[in-house]
Amino acid sequence: MQQSSSIPARYILLTPLLSLDHTMANLLNKQAFLAIGTADPHFSQEKIAQLTTLDLAVFDGLNHSLEDASNIIQSIQFCESLFIQLKAYIQKNELSISM
Repeated sequence: MQQSSSIPARYILLTPLLSLDHTMANLLNKQAFLAIGTADPHFSQEKIAQLTTLDLAVFDGLNHSLEDASNIIQSIQFCESLFIQLKAYIQKNELSISM
């Protein structure tokens, strides 16, 4: 993500380390899909608000593993939702790349 390229690039990030300054710097003004849980120690609402160019999937109560250790059923449901959103992101970007 740090290198510029003449080829349009899209990124998919699951539970990125938003607490690290270089991670945030690399994400700004990129086109990416980002999934993170609010119980992830690297989650920050302030930093999420800065990522205006990203497609975001923020899951309430999920940890850095994108799970709720106390509720396996809910973790599976969130996983299903994540895959649906990720599929939509990929399909949307396949169209924009091929045009």
